[in-house]
Amino acid sequence: MRTEDFNFRLNAKMTRITDREILDSLRAFADIYNGRPFTTREYNQWKDKVCHSWTISDRLGSWRGALARIGIETGVKSRRYSSQELMDNLELVWRELGRPPGARLIARRGFRITEPTYRRRWGSLRKAVHTLAMAAHGILRALNKKRGGQPMLGDPSPCIRPGFEKEVADIVVKSSNFFKHGDKDPLATDYFAPESNQCVILDACNTFMLLAQEQMPLMKMFTLYLAIHEPRVFMPEFVASIQRQPFFSTAKQFSKQKFFAEFLPDISRYSLTGS
Repeated sequence: MRTEDFNFRLNAKMTRITDREILDSLRAFADIYNGRPFTTREYNQWKDKVCHSWTISDRLGSWRGALARIGIETGVKSRRYSSQELMDNLELVWRELGRPPGARLIARRGFRITEPTYRRRWGSLRKAVHTLAMAAHGILRALNKKRGGQPMLGDPSPCIRPGFEKEVADIVVKSSNFFKHGDKDPLATDYFAPESNQCVILDACNTFMLLAQEQMPLMKMFTLYLAIHEPRVFMPEFVASIQRQPFFSTAKQFSKQKFFAEFLPDISRYSLTGS
């Protein structure tokens, strides 16, 4: 697009979609499907939609509630979510919270999909979190490798003995591959360590901030929280710099939810160096 084709209007008014417009749009799409229940993904692919399904769920309480408003009853037992829909919801809630959600919050945010739905698909919500985290980690690994960045988890590294690179890489992705392709061998067993999620997310956060040359608030928050509660993972001088902060003794007592709520507004005041 040429610059002259677009007029940058700084005083342009924001367009707010009314509930009536949302409901009319849902009714129009329902006519296409002859009144049967339809998924968020199906609606989002419609070129004539008035807004994204996230907006509808947020405005009307839930996707199921939105369909009920136009006379379509989905029924809890009859609703089956695809893996893509479950991952989309997990990502939505994760972005909203700034951290991986637990069973209580996943049921109250986003599309309000309960934890048992994730458990039936992946074995637990933590395993679903691991699948999403590894997908993001894989994208960053590819980008980091192309830009010549420092080795990430699973990459060949100077600290790994020659000949063991593939074994180390397989260990990093073992659980993730099992969750995605476990149906190929129904009798196979994987001993998943939930703590590995923290390592994968921390590695992704650090790499992203190095590549972007910017300290992102939520990523800084996660690094800070982990440094307070898992100091053995970090360099001693980095931990010492945090322990000298006046908030340290109080922050150590906070739950993860309260920690993010209390410190996120002021995180830009702190610079994370030496990690």
